[in-house]
Amino acid sequence: MFKIILNIENIGIIANADIKIEGVTVIAGSNSSGKSTVGRVLYAIGTSLAESSYIKLFKQKLNIIDNELNRLKKISLDEESLAIAEEATALLDNMSYIISMLEEHPTSQKEFENQSINFSNKLKKIINSLEETVITQSLTTGNLEGEMEVDLDDILIRMSIKEIKKILDTDILKEDNLKFEMLQSVFNNEFNSQISNLTSNNLKSTISFTEVNNNSGKLVFIEDVLDREASTININREFVRPIFIDDPTVIDEISESIRIYLGGKKLSYNHKSYLIDLLKQTNSDENVFSKKKNDEMINAILKEVIDGNIS
Repeated sequence: MFKIILNIENIGIIANADIKIEGVTVIAGSNSSGKSTVGRVLYAIGTSLAESSYIKLFKQKLNIIDNELNRLKKISLDEESLAIAEEATALLDNMSYIISMLEEHPTSQKEFENQSINFSNKLKKIINSLEETVITQSLTTGNLEGEMEVDLDDILIRMSIKEIKKILDTDILKEDNLKFEMLQSVFNNEFNSQISNLTSNNLKSTISFTEVNNNSGKLVFIEDVLDREASTININREFVRPIFIDDPTVIDEISESIRIYLGGKKLSYNHKSYLIDLLKQTNSDENVFSKKKNDEMINAILKEVIDGNIS
């Protein structure tokens, strides 16, 4: 039976609460007493842990790499470089197919790790080959580093290759920051970036939870920002993304008019939007690897054409 001990301190409208959840649990109280806050906290934790599982994060890695490869192939690559990029895409497509098969027929995480390591090693060799070819081509055409003339295509090619190598070098198993990135994002969406108690002067907010199987976690927010040094996650099981229904009228709100877009891309959803998304059978996954990437790309381009650092 599902059992969890939850402590919430200075979150939403809750100053302090200890909650024991065992099987089907009813939380009763008057309006504005914090019932929905408990649900929002559980939803945010469960969603974050479900979306930061090994296979989910690896799929996000593939998505970023695929985007960079597509970006590369739209740039003026020479014939040899384009052939190498196509080889990388074919390997990526094959790995995506393997993942889809593994999702239909679940296997051990260790077996999947072996598959992903083998894929990463093969792709690294291809990307290194692409990088060598691009450098050779750059030297041949006279785009030597240090010249006043700047070749924007050359800059973008090198940036995409650098990004792919960085993503490939990211060890999901050792990157707790990826889980924390997801937790911060989901809590921001669920609480509209106002996580701390609205009526308290205390800038520190804490959520602690312990399951019957000793899985546990502690999340500490300082001024609505997750303190990664003070927070801990000790989980040894997979989570399924939860569904949180706090308003039955949500079914009447299934309309395209409520969808929010930013630059043609869907924003992360809170629990209500996620439920509507499920009912409409669309996809709302968020990629933690792509965060801040646009700013980094712009700054990198500016640094290539302007002396000094961009702040």
